[in-house]
Amino acid sequence: MTAPETSIGSGMMGRRWGDLAAVLIASFVCITLVLAIHATNPRTLVSTHGLLHAAIIQQCDRGVPPENPFFTGRPVCYYWFIHWMAAGYARLTGLDPFHAFEHLIVASFVPLFAFAVRLGRRLLNSAAAGLCIAWLALVGANPLGPLVYLYRCWSRGQSLLDNAPDAPFGPYMYDSAQVGARLYGPNLPFFIHITSRPIALAMLLGMASCCLSLMARSGSSNGDAASRSERHFSTSVIGLALLTTLCTAVNPLIGLASAAALGAGLIGASLWRRIAPDDACRPRVLPLLIALSLGVALAVPTFLTMLQHAHGGARFVLFSGVGFMYGSAVAICGGPLLVAALIGLRRFAPSHRPFVGMMLLAACALLTLSMVFQLPVENNHNFFNAAMVFLAVPAAGLVMPPSKEASGSPVGARVASPPRILWLAACCLPAALLIVRSYSGRAPIDADFAGERIVRTPGDSDLARLYEWIDANTESNAVFITDPRRKIAVEGNMQEFPAMTRRVLFIGNDGYMTDPYPDAAQRRRIATRLLSGERLLPEDDAALAELTQPVYVVLQSDNDSSGASLISQRLGPARFRAATVFVWQWRAAARDKVEGNRAQPN
Repeated sequence: MTAPETSIGSGMMGRRWGDLAAVLIASFVCITLVLAIHATNPRTLVSTHGLLHAAIIQQCDRGVPPENPFFTGRPVCYYWFIHWMAAGYARLTGLDPFHAFEHLIVASFVPLFAFAVRLGRRLLNSAAAGLCIAWLALVGANPLGPLVYLYRCWSRGQSLLDNAPDAPFGPYMYDSAQVGARLYGPNLPFFIHITSRPIALAMLLGMASCCLSLMARSGSSNGDAASRSERHFSTSVIGLALLTTLCTAVNPLIGLASAAALGAGLIGASLWRRIAPDDACRPRVLPLLIALSLGVALAVPTFLTMLQHAHGGARFVLFSGVGFMYGSAVAICGGPLLVAALIGLRRFAPSHRPFVGMMLLAACALLTLSMVFQLPVENNHNFFNAAMVFLAVPAAGLVMPPSKEASGSPVGARVASPPRILWLAACCLPAALLIVRSYSGRAPIDADFAGERIVRTPGDSDLARLYEWIDANTESNAVFITDPRRKIAVEGNMQEFPAMTRRVLFIGNDGYMTDPYPDAAQRRRIATRLLSGERLLPEDDAALAELTQPVYVVLQSDNDSSGASLISQRLGPARFRAATVFVWQWRAAARDKVEGNRAQPN
């Protein structure tokens, strides 16, 4: 090997080690930050949906699809692949569901930065540019949020230091974005919550990286590069399909919409003469579409039960007040990054513009979906969150100087400008700092983590004693009937009972975890009549008799024992009693009587 070849090889190896160091350092900083927030503020670990996810994780130990912990006897009307992953990790490590899920989330920082640095290196020959892609994907949305927050605090006479400690996050998370569209903002908060979105968002950059590899041959005039692209073609197709599968299985909304948007962006980029002025620069459409379609198809079994029990559908809201609200949120929160992406597009080499154009068009398709349709529980914000990841790629082109600043040098010879990198990062820094502050200073929570469980505190409280008794004295497959009109939770929007006890409910509160089932109304009637001490209707008795598991009735009386007396008259003495909580077992004798009546001839 000649000296120049040795020098080139050493330089490439040095860049690879430098890229690896950048990925590991950035990942370490972010992982440490999230773990520190959770360790000092346990309320942020339980978060808004933590009790829901923990309950599903616990049911995955009994098989998949898991039983709905809020509606016994039915498969969960929710995606469950990420919960199955967390359950397996919890078994290996002995962790509780919350920390198992937390570890999966923070681990997603590694592929996020790895894919971003790879994109930065291949598109702009700069690992720092790749870190900018990751930075913009995390906090690029709503850079004007601090100004909006300052104005609202001033107009309301609200102190900037008010941090609402009893909530899982401070008021900045609400007051920095469009009213009614709070989740149209940066993606960083999702990495602090217990949710599947971080892993799916990280996979989007992986899908983008595979698309770049598949488009490299037609976008490169260099013979060696084209040859290498051909050798890696099959690997890239498989990688794109698998990453699409993982993204869609982890979060079906993000995966399905993003795969469709990438397909549309690919077709648009191949036809857009401004991006691909000649046939040599146009990407091959069919292989990428096949890989995206195959990836989605492989993931369908993991969310089929969610499709079968879909509750409500998409509403077209473009020409309504709700549509105006979403449109305003997209303009205010996503507009700056969209403008940056439009400017940055022309900073890339012509051979890369079909790919960067595909990212831009895919993001625009997702932004349109987020404005035009309203999904149940306003889940259309997932489209906006995915769009911010795609926009981060063309927006990173701003780190490159325009052609006129390069003294006539070709586009490919230009290098990323450190001042431009710092300027781009600084634009989003105030919002990032305020987000981190929003998750600090949270009030203590009435829960603790003990081995594989989350437990109520203090230990001598009625609820803590109830959960300990259930764990020690009832069957693992027992079903519990609680008042569906009442929500008890240490934090978040779901009942704590399934997560605290590792048991399932006969019927939970109203909402997307129970409403999709056709017999939800009957079950609510049964639970309400039982807990009111009323006699059940014959068909309700028959429905209870069909349950093969042990059934218990739980009443929280709030120091009023009259309800407990009525239930005891029908079900006998309580198996467990505290000052405000009582538990009865639905008597086997009652079950036998119901079954005997059903067997008698008319």
